Amino acid sequence: MCIGPALFIFPIFELFARWHGRNGKMKWKLFEGAREMSVNITNFAVVQLPVKDVEVSVKWYNEVLGIPFTFAFTPGDNEAWMNVGGVGLGLVRTENVPSLDFRNLDGQFQPIISLQVQNIHTVYQELAEKGYKLSEMLYKQGGGYSFQLRDPDGHINHLWGGWPSEEDEAANR
Repeated sequence: MCIGPALFIFPIFELFARWHGRNGKMKWKLFEGAREMSVNITNFAVVQLPVKDVEVSVKWYNEVLGIPFTFAFTPGDNEAWMNVGGVGLGLVRTENVPSLDFRNLDGQFQPIISLQVQNIHTVYQELAEKGYKLSEMLYKQGGGYSFQLRDPDGHINHLWGGWPSEEDEAANR
C-alpha cells in the first residue's frame, strides 16, 4: 500500500507551522525563516476530473446533471470548464483514466464529488426513469437524503438533498 509523501511532509510542515484560531476561524500560520506568512484558504477554486472523452463527459455533466459552462466548449477541445455553484469543474482528457474509487473502513464506496441538489426525490425519480443506474436513496440521520451514480468514466458522483428538515428527521428515526 502506498502511503504517499504526506506522512513525511506533515512532520516537517508542523515544525514551521502552527494552527491558529480567532473569532471562530482556524488557519495555518507558516513561518518562512524569520517572517510569518498566513495561509487563508477561502474556498475550493477548481476540481479537475480525468476523462477519456471530453465530449461524452461534457454531455453527461451538462445534460444529465445540468452543470453550466464557465467557458465556451468546442468539440475537439482537450478540456472543458464548467461551474458548480462558483467552483470550477475541469474535465481533462487523459489517455488512461485512473480509478478514483475508494472505500471507507466499513467497505462503502466513497465519492470524490458530492453535489447538492434541490428536490432530491424528483431528481432521483427522473434519472431512474431515464435509465441511469443509481444507488438506493439513503437517509442519514442529521445528514439528509442522498444517492450515488457513476459518470461515463466510472467516477462516483454523490447527489445530496441538503440538510434535513425537522420533519425528515422525525420521519426517519
